[in-house]
Amino acid sequence: MEKRNTAGGSAARENPAGERLPESETALKDPTEDRVFCRALLAVTAGALLFAWAVTALHLEPVFFTPCLFHRITGLYCPGCGGTRALIALLRGHPLRSLRLHPLVLPGILWAAAYLGSHLLAASGVRKMPVLRISRRPLIAGIVILAGNFVIKNLCLAAFGIDLLSR
Repeated sequence: MEKRNTAGGSAARENPAGERLPESETALKDPTEDRVFCRALLAVTAGALLFAWAVTALHLEPVFFTPCLFHRITGLYCPGCGGTRALIALLRGHPLRSLRLHPLVLPGILWAAAYLGSHLLAASGVRKMPVLRISRRPLIAGIVILAGNFVIKNLCLAAFGIDLLSR
């Protein structure tokens, strides 16, 4: 429900319970922001597709990419180690290998695609739909998976001499 504040002249909105919402939630978005955001998402998508084409068409190997400085100095894996190899495995059609190399790459790409799609559809005006927002639960789950990945890979490497990324 919208109400007009006669003193200040600004629009205020109330939720169904009749409570006044903060100004940040009542501000109308500038259509220019949507266009800029939409163009930025399209540019990121084009870059990702170009990278995917280069990796698959040119048969680039993980050796081509910059090695992990943390791994080089400490001999242990950083939380992101295996991410590039997981992405390449996924692009080459090996989702299970991708999940083994880094468990956040596949779900991260699926979530990013859904996020990107919802924002592009909303910004284009083609379809009226809610956009995905970043919420705490998936973010915390991702951090827990990242930490578990870090601990398990380094435990296997340091305690048992098993290098999970070289297999």
